[in-house]
Amino acid sequence: MDYGFTGQRSEEATLGSLYDYGARFYSPYLNRWIQPDTIVPSPGNPQSLNRFSYVSNNPLKYVDPTGHMDACPDNSCGIPGTWKPPPPAPFIPTPVPAPTPPQVATPMPSSLARPPMLSQPSSQTPKGRFLGVTSKGWAIVGIVFDGTAAMGNGVAAFWADAGLIVPSILGHPEIGLAVYDGVVVVYQAASYVPNSLSTAGWVCTVFSGIASGENKISYDQNRLSISLSQDTLHGAIFTLAGWAVREPNVGTLADTWVVFYDVGRVTDNLPAFINPTLTIEPHQVRFTWNP
Repeated sequence: MDYGFTGQRSEEATLGSLYDYGARFYSPYLNRWIQPDTIVPSPGNPQSLNRFSYVSNNPLKYVDPTGHMDACPDNSCGIPGTWKPPPPAPFIPTPVPAPTPPQVATPMPSSLARPPMLSQPSSQTPKGRFLGVTSKGWAIVGIVFDGTAAMGNGVAAFWADAGLIVPSILGHPEIGLAVYDGVVVVYQAASYVPNSLSTAGWVCTVFSGIASGENKISYDQNRLSISLSQDTLHGAIFTLAGWAVREPNVGTLADTWVVFYDVGRVTDNLPAFINPTLTIEPHQVRFTWNP
């Protein structure tokens, strides 16, 4: 067993290059204690908070005879055998900036102020969407409803026309008329199914116009403005025709045309020709067809 430079026992033979300071062991290769200090000798010194550092990282000035606290080996740093914390940093107050005079905002002229609009999307609604779905998304859903209605009407129209044409070819037109009338009666009783699908498709068209901004209602200084898209008016006309006529061939043609029209609008192959707007003012009512 040998003694090191500061008088501690070296355990190199048994523990491998460690110094025994009594309270804990020190590794000269790591320049650190291998166990944390069980006490904080000087909480006001930030170096004491590192419980693995040796003599506050200042071995040229201090020694540690017990493994717990820094000490001076001679009178070079004051009273022998006492630990001296480094002087605290001088307190430098942070300068407080002088308060700036409040700025008075210049009021905007009333002629330039933007009035509130009922059609403006709220902060919670993404631009170009309605109920989280884009304009084209609603249009595609409407095509699915109208296409399903067209297929249902087509089945009824096939049986009605086949019942009318085949007996007439065979020389019995009266039988053909009777079959046709019977199919139409049954269709009229069940026509609420395809007509309801067509109505659902038209509602999707309305939502598509709201998402695109074509269907909107705005109010500004006693002026009410109502705008409808061309697609909304087109769908309303053919949907009402299906409810009014309730004939399988008419319903098939109406729904099939609506499907082709909507596909043309979604693919941008069919332009918009009208975008009617009704404006109501205290002393005037105006109607325009601008697209």
